[in-house]
Amino acid sequence: MPVEDYFQQGKRWWFRFHEKGGKLHEVPAHHKAEAHVDAWIDAAGIAEETKRPLFRTFGRNGEVTARPLYDADVLRMVKVRGKAIGLPASTCCHTFRATGITAYLENWGTIKKAQAIAAHALPTHYQALRSDFGCAHAGRDREDWDLSFTKLHSEMGENLRRTRSARFPRIR
Repeated sequence: MPVEDYFQQGKRWWFRFHEKGGKLHEVPAHHKAEAHVDAWIDAAGIAEETKRPLFRTFGRNGEVTARPLYDADVLRMVKVRGKAIGLPASTCCHTFRATGITAYLENWGTIKKAQAIAAHALPTHYQALRSDFGCAHAGRDREDWDLSFTKLHSEMGENLRRTRSARFPRIR
């Protein structure tokens, strides 16, 4: 995803995803995602590099590279951090997508809008997602899962703050 695929439209920030078959899918950024991505862009100093990758790797010297962060890199980070806080080994990036859609639906979101956000063609997927939530995550009940997800999100945010402050000290 290039930097230009995180963009402002009106007062909101959006993500543009390049889906299968060359389709573009635009979704509004959650306010917490917006805050984290804005902090990353500022800390990495990549706002003007619109054609370069938004999410990048770090070199051995601790500097941000121009090399993109690949799917396997993200999955590895999720697995390591998930294991550290007791999430099941089956936890993956798609787990968070499913958890987000489920949370949206459980907070009175509409199936039609959830379908549009996730870019899924069939609304039946969401009824299954609601009923299968417990068994899809190795028998953990919803409260345990929410606690683990919150803990993972908090740990990832703390790691980002530590990394950013160590590698990108604020200039005042």
